[in-house]
Amino acid sequence: MGTRHLIVVEDKKGKIKIAQYGQWDGYFKGQGMGVLDFIKNPVNIRSLNKGLKHVRFFTKKDNKLCEELSKAWQDGDDDVCEYTNRFISRDVGSDILTEVSRLRKGSTPMMSCEKVSLKNSYEFGMDSLFCEYAYVLRMKDEVLEVYTGFNHDEGRQVRWKMEEAHVSVDGESKYWGVALLAEIPFVSIQKEGTRYWVKALEKMQNCQGGKDDGQET
Repeated sequence: MGTRHLIVVEDKKGKIKIAQYGQWDGYFKGQGMGVLDFIKNPVNIRSLNKGLKHVRFFTKKDNKLCEELSKAWQDGDDDVCEYTNRFISRDVGSDILTEVSRLRKGSTPMMSCEKVSLKNSYEFGMDSLFCEYAYVLRMKDEVLEVYTGFNHDEGRQVRWKMEEAHVSVDGESKYWGVALLAEIPFVSIQKEGTRYWVKALEKMQNCQGGKDDGQET
């Protein structure tokens, strides 16, 4: 199902290293479960911390490189297709955590640079009309932040704060940045398990008003 979402990882210094836009299954039983399953294993957390050292975001200086990648992808270059499917496709979802956690020095696929380049979609979290869910892994204090979209309450903005809201087509509804639903310590996920937290998050969401009637999929 087309449920747009964002998966973010901050390293131990608080620097954003992953800000992955996803097109599909952003709800708790979809990509949310994938994120929780990843966190559930402490070994994954240690591996992700190591892998984060080997990624960076594309910059404006990389425009030429992006053009070359796009052309090579259209031409069906095997290496570029593998790179795209693993790291920058809208289809990657929570698998981005596993892919980055596997990176080590010398394992950078295809790229001539030393680090894997990722797209920075962080600002997508400011548009809660389209960003329906967001998951943020804070590696410094090992906490998962969970956000939901369709936020009509300016006061529920925490990380993605906007001075002016997005307005619906009919002009009747205002949408602010995604709203913080919960902050969950990794240790609680490892203790209680994925199923427990999926149900808990669904209950929290229902208590705060559930989904917007105008939700698009």
